[in-house]
Parts: sequence; C-alpha cells; structure tokens
Amino acid sequence: MVNRIITIIMLCIGFAANAQDAEPVTWSAKTEMSSPTEGTLIVKGTIAPGWHIYGTQLPEGGPKPTTISYSGSKGVEFEGKTAVSPAPIKEKDQMFMMELTTWENSVTFRQKFKVTDPESARIVVKATYMSCDNMNCMPPKTKRINVKIQ
Repeated sequence: MVNRIITIIMLCIGFAANAQDAEPVTWSAKTEMSSPTEGTLIVKGTIAPGWHIYGTQLPEGGPKPTTISYSGSKGVEFEGKTAVSPAPIKEKDQMFMMELTTWENSVTFRQKFKVTDPESARIVVKATYMSCDNMNCMPPKTKRINVKIQ
C-alpha cells in the first residue's frame, strides 16, 4: 500500500514537472486566397491560461516586444501594414513595474499579399515573443512557420 502511494506521488510530481516545461504559446499560420494571386496571411498565437505575451510597441528597458517577420519569403509581395486583433490590453506590469501592452488567450495577425512568382511562392513567418505568467518569464523565443500558399 505504501509503495502504491509513493508511486502515485512520484507520477504526479513527474506530470507536474512536464506541465511546467510545456510551451505556453503555440503559433499557427495559414493563407486565405481572395483570388488566384491575392490573399491574406493569418498568423495566430494561442496563449495558455494564466500567461501573456507582450505587445508590438513597448518602452525601452522592458520585456521583448512581439514581432512578426516575413523575411525569407519568396515569390510574394506584402501589401500595407500587418493588422492585429484584438487590441492589446494596456496596464501596469508588476514584474517590470511599467505600463505595458499584453495579449492573453490569443492574438491574430493578418497581412495581405500578392503572389508575384507562383513557381517559387512561399511564405516564411517568424514570430518572436516573450511569454510571462504572474511569477515567471520565459526567455524570448522565435517560432518559424513555413506557410503553403493555397
């Protein structure tokens, strides 16, 4: 009986340790074509409960802002600015003791593009971000996603 209890406790500790190592933000990307040569790239960050990522415009001396880059893309031309929704929440961050913008739950970036060379067309998304909960921050990370153009 005691051995079973110890085994159960050890399994629970192992599951808790693995849960802490889990990535608090997952990224996905897809395209929606409005014509054979025009479309919208949709990049979504899904944020685990209790965690947040920082906005794209932050003051100096704070955390790493979220950035979305398309460098490495070929055969496409991006048009206009990247739209983001929802708008980030602005509040005083207790860890950095400054007014910062953050997203919780999810954030979606939309970028219009034109296909300029169908043979070589490919989109490379690089999402750089820093995720924190109310006690810890993960080091900044960059997630790279290769997106097929439908």
